[in-house]
Amino acid sequence: AAAAGILAVEAYHMGMARSTLYRKGEEAWKAANAVSDARDKIDGSDDKDQGIQVDGKANIVPSTPDAIAFTRTPQEVLRIVYLSDKDGVSKGGFYPEGMNGTLKST
Repeated sequence: AAAAGILAVEAYHMGMARSTLYRKGEEAWKAANAVSDARDKIDGSDDKDQGIQVDGKANIVPSTPDAIAFTRTPQEVLRIVYLSDKDGVSKGGFYPEGMNGTLKST
């Protein structure tokens, strides 16, 4: 239940951030979409990440066609924070010295 509550709050926060970026106009859309594209290139083979402007329309709540929020595996998250699309990476990017814990390698 606690994790679901955290997820709901974070989804709300990101919705507000995406909404604000969308209102800022094309320059902000392009920058946000570039970040989205970069994450999508390193998180794995699935096309999960979505920009805030897709096909000329606002995309404030990224989801599947059935309106289900996309998920990432721990390895996909680690690829993003380590800024690497390679298997077996355990440090780099936002964590140049790596992380501790059981799940720490892509």
